[in-house]
Amino acid sequence: MSNGAVQITKDVHTALPVAKVFGGDGVCTSSFTQASQGGVPAATDKLIECTVAPRNLSAYPGGKQFIADYKKAYGVADPDPYAIYGYEAMQLGLQTIARLGSDGGSKADALKALFALKDTSSALGTFGFDKDGDTTLKSYGLYKVAANGTPVFFETLTPAGTVG
Repeated sequence: MSNGAVQITKDVHTALPVAKVFGGDGVCTSSFTQASQGGVPAATDKLIECTVAPRNLSAYPGGKQFIADYKKAYGVADPDPYAIYGYEAMQLGLQTIARLGSDGGSKADALKALFALKDTSSALGTFGFDKDGDTTLKSYGLYKVAANGTPVFFETLTPAGTVG
């Protein structure tokens, strides 16, 4: 990692060998968690927890079907958790443009129609966008690092007062 995260984690681990390491998706990658890929030492792995937007794919309302369709299309039974977001983003964009018909070529019209969505049914669940353009989906995945250095899904986190 070019941002120095591995080195600072090594330094902290040397000074405080039981200190937990918490991070976002930037540290939830094998290039950070696997020593063989230039990441932190294996002794650090058991101390790492990271949050990532995707959860366990099979936990999404349409997740199991997404996994089956992905395997059929690409021959991969365990797609990257972000694949479901890419799929839904493309579906959302294409459907929005199609609904606009002849106005579908207008970026302004497409954005306005997209951010006006409130209850869109998808493999991720039902969602929409708030006044700032943020999704109404609020759950995240908490990942821990397995003995082999691979980040693995641990549990879904949903902030208090929000829904999925």
